[in-house]
Amino acid sequence: MIYLHKFFAERYYMTRKSILVALLFATSCFVNSFARDHFGLFLLERAKSLTPTDSIPQFEQMPLGGNTFQAITGEYYTFQIGVMAYDSLSHVHVSFSDLKAKGGLCIPASVMTCFNQEGTDFRGRPFTRDVSIRGGKLQALWVGMDLSDVKAGTYSGSVKFHASGKSKSIPFTV
Repeated sequence: MIYLHKFFAERYYMTRKSILVALLFATSCFVNSFARDHFGLFLLERAKSLTPTDSIPQFEQMPLGGNTFQAITGEYYTFQIGVMAYDSLSHVHVSFSDLKAKGGLCIPASVMTCFNQEGTDFRGRPFTRDVSIRGGKLQALWVGMDLSDVKAGTYSGSVKFHASGKSKSIPFTV
């Protein structure tokens, strides 16, 4: 009986050790991927709230299914761009491509907006804002798209992130 207990205890320890090594490796890869570009980006569905923090995102927050989102025709769909800034970023700007589907269907970039940089205030007046992210911080940028006049389909395009003279594009599908 003691032998079995020791056997399972060693297996449990080795499994936890393997998980820890895998998490450390994944963390290292994530950090290295944005260190050379001064920032890391990922898209996150609206149901998973990204809390601004001083550390890399928790693994529960990281997207597992790629950059594919499920939306309903006619809704106003929102999602987040997670930005991990290795160095301070200034003049952050988000732009969008048109999202295209088979049969010539298109969601124009004009129906998408990043609420952190532009929108309408509580008095109904349009506003724009210069966004900056301090180095070592994780920041969520909220994006919305009006799908009220969109036909059902699978649309693909990209979101382009610009900051401090650098840019990076991320493909996504709705």
